[in-house]
Amino acid sequence: MIYGVKTIGEFLLLAPTISTPTNEDNVKFAHLMAAITKPKASVAVVLAGVMPYFLERPYIDVLGKNDSYIAHLPIRVLHGANQYTDYHPGHRKWDYSYTIGKLKPDVLAQLWLNTEEAEPYLKEYTKVTIQEREMYLRTDSKEIKWDVVDSLVR
Repeated sequence: MIYGVKTIGEFLLLAPTISTPTNEDNVKFAHLMAAITKPKASVAVVLAGVMPYFLERPYIDVLGKNDSYIAHLPIRVLHGANQYTDYHPGHRKWDYSYTIGKLKPDVLAQLWLNTEEAEPYLKEYTKVTIQEREMYLRTDSKEIKWDVVDSLVR
């Protein structure tokens, strides 16, 4: 994205990019996910760039940019005034019945919009907050280091 003259410093690598804080946070989140999961654990994410790269675990892209089924869904049109002002290409396709109900990731690191649609599938998950990050862990998963989770949940 181009944000005007203010981005010249970013372009010349003299200033951090607008995404630097988000990317730093996602690196930390990836390290946390790695600490509480085994290498074969599947992790569902919304931000499927930095986190999967550093996580080194199988991941599920909730928004489907890396999933043929989700990618072929029709886009969701927002309701109200947002439908005219909220333009985010690549962020308008998701299906919790598929992502959670069918693929059954070990960890739901992030959910997207309309989280009430996910609720029927969250019955198989335990909601935890670790380091101020809310996530869902599949209750019957053998790929989660439950002892580590227990030590981190306060």
